[in-house]
Amino acid sequence: MIKPCKIKHISRLALLLFFSLPINGVGQAFTLTQQHVVNESAEPDFLLVLNGRSGSIEGNKLVLNGVPSVIYFSDRPARIAGHMTMNDFFDTWYKGNDSFAIDPPNATLSLLGPGEPSHIVIELVSVAPSDDGSISFGIRVLKGTPPSGEFGAATLFLAGCQGNPTGCL
Repeated sequence: MIKPCKIKHISRLALLLFFSLPINGVGQAFTLTQQHVVNESAEPDFLLVLNGRSGSIEGNKLVLNGVPSVIYFSDRPARIAGHMTMNDFFDTWYKGNDSFAIDPPNATLSLLGPGEPSHIVIELVSVAPSDDGSISFGIRVLKGTPPSGEFGAATLFLAGCQGNPTGCL
């Protein structure tokens, strides 16, 4: 059992520590935080998103059906968002010294069918358009177990795009 005099001592020590904290503004206790430095001169990094109404994986080939466009967005400080056409996406795959053709992007395929959503991490080694509105990727599985055959709605998240979203691929 703690003696009453020790409780008073502990209470006084706690009050002393509380009131010795640096004060910021109008009586707000200053909390310890890391300094956040924003480099506004750097080009923004973009995440690309493709939503398909269905798809399939057979061997090392991923097919997404019904992908109308590619959504892109960046984090702060730029906070840029928009859509690019599928033609722009295909045209820019090979552009630049660090294009996706040279440095294949990592991606996450999120399957949104019935039951638990599942995710696999893949590398997109190639891309090919189709006349029927689908898009095909050559893939290498990095993590997870891909479904065999067809699946329902899915979203593909691509990382590693920097600069202008229609010219950074």
